[in-house]
Amino acid sequence: MSTRHTRTHPSKATRSRNRPASAKRPPASRRRGSRSSLQVWGPIVLLVVAVVAGIAFQAARSHPQAAQATPAHALGPNGGELLGNPSAPVLVQEYGDFQCPVCGQWERDVYPTVRRLVDQGRIRFEYHPIAFIGPESVAAANAAEAAGDEGKFWAYHDLLFADQAPENSGALTTDRLLELGRQVGLTSQQFQQNVTNGTYDNWVRQATDQSSQRGVVQTPTVLVNGQQVDSALTAQGLLAAVNAANPPT
Repeated sequence: MSTRHTRTHPSKATRSRNRPASAKRPPASRRRGSRSSLQVWGPIVLLVVAVVAGIAFQAARSHPQAAQATPAHALGPNGGELLGNPSAPVLVQEYGDFQCPVCGQWERDVYPTVRRLVDQGRIRFEYHPIAFIGPESVAAANAAEAAGDEGKFWAYHDLLFADQAPENSGALTTDRLLELGRQVGLTSQQFQQNVTNGTYDNWVRQATDQSSQRGVVQTPTVLVNGQQVDSALTAQGLLAAVNAANPPT
């Protein structure tokens, strides 16, 4: 089995920083005429810059949703996608990356047991889509959340893993994510816009950073009633952990 994907730095995996270019320093000496012009126009230029900056700041404050759009559908109490009865006695959580090959293996080997336990009413399952691997992880999670807005998160989740491509291969293009949507019946203009515009990209990045603050450093990470359980990476291990948390009657 492939090695689980470990995140080495929670704040640099999915973002870039832009630094302003250094301003050109004026010559050490100026002629009198030039100095006089600077004295006349300098305060006016500074005033204009201050006004423009103030307008830009107010515009940013008046449109906070542009920086952080939250999925329009209901999420679980921990901010993930909830499957099953909310009052089920055991909470199983998975932190996964749609590009992570070990997550894909977990979906094939363990997820059927999760579904069975959900159907039996023994557990509720919360999936946290995070992006440890790269920009395609962000794009996939964004598309899955857009699918969730139309009640198709789990169908889209299953398809992403069933059709998983190699990490950072360039396979998860916008066109491909839209095509996967069509395969599960997602053809609305809203879904297309959310995928194309990356509506929930920043939400995914924030969820990824929050997961790191909770001690999640690799994918998949599985928790049972809030406790990380490495043995839950197998179906037998998960079942044993669930039985320990709430013995079957």
